[in-house]
Amino acid sequence: MKKDDLQKELEMLSIELEKGMQIIEEVQAKSGINVYTRTRKRSVVEVRHIAMWLVSRNTRLKLIDITRIFNMKSHASIKHSIAFVDDMIATNRGFREKYVELLGCS
Repeated sequence: MKKDDLQKELEMLSIELEKGMQIIEEVQAKSGINVYTRTRKRSVVEVRHIAMWLVSRNTRLKLIDITRIFNMKSHASIKHSIAFVDDMIATNRGFREKYVELLGCS
């Protein structure tokens, strides 16, 4: 890889990471929940899933990069979160209504 290509790739990654962090900050501000905590409380886990889903859908970050942002052990956790939110949006009206503000859609 050429030096210029590598530099462009690093700049893009930096921009995408910044965008991802902004999304997480917005989710935390709207929900009042710290998505980085290790608790398994449903309310926290759902917000954490949504934050991961939003970052994956609104950035060009790879799963491994999102894994690092959330300090997870495996990219499989991110894949699970994406599938969870996709499924809940499609099948659970209560979930959609509860988190429509966090999802940024209506």
